[in-house]
Amino acid sequence: MTKARFGLSLRRALAELVIVVVGVLIALSADSWMQSRRDRADERDHLVAVRADVVESVRLLDEADADRVFQVHSLSRLLEGSAVSAPTDSVALWVREGLFDIGVYTPRLSALGDLEASGELQLIRSPELRRSLAALRTALEAVKVVESDYTVSQQGMLDPFLTSSVALAGALLASADFRLSARGGLDLSWVAPPSPELANLIAFKLVLGGQARVRRDQLRREFQRVVELVDERLAELGVATTND
Repeated sequence: MTKARFGLSLRRALAELVIVVVGVLIALSADSWMQSRRDRADERDHLVAVRADVVESVRLLDEADADRVFQVHSLSRLLEGSAVSAPTDSVALWVREGLFDIGVYTPRLSALGDLEASGELQLIRSPELRRSLAALRTALEAVKVVESDYTVSQQGMLDPFLTSSVALAGALLASADFRLSARGGLDLSWVAPPSPELANLIAFKLVLGGQARVRRDQLRREFQRVVELVDERLAELGVATTND
């Protein structure tokens, strides 16, 4: 009788142990499932925000490229001496657009910055997409370098009195083609052809513009690739996207 009771108690204990273990496993599985759902929801929100920023950044890049095309046109006209016979208002436009306007491209990538800063980049399940985002950041930094050079050259010409340490400012001051007042005003008594100093300065800006165009084209390709991969991942998550 005692042995029977002992066997019954042992079976009950084992049954209770199995129930506890199964309960713990179910709880862990439920927690894991809930965390997975939260991670996927966070991933979806990040991707939607990054995509919106990239699309807006491409739009801003298109606008900046359009401005840069006109700037290159203006510089070319000044360099070839077209200002000799052109109307004064045309010369004024070329000088302002080519030498004085600072059109620096600034993308809108706050969502990507937040994703990187939060350490949640690992939530993006697609390794290819993570690599593409890294390539995008590299391309953006390459654009920033040449844009910074362009800005320095532009600021040096815009107000050489405040940036006299910039070599280009000295080149402009040495030029006899036009004179800048302390306020940055312009005397449009343009004479032909441009002096060697100013011609070199314009040619340098055209070279910078060419470098910027190459790097911007690479950046645009990286933008497009990111959008493609984001759309693929969002489709896997059941989120529909529109063509932009």
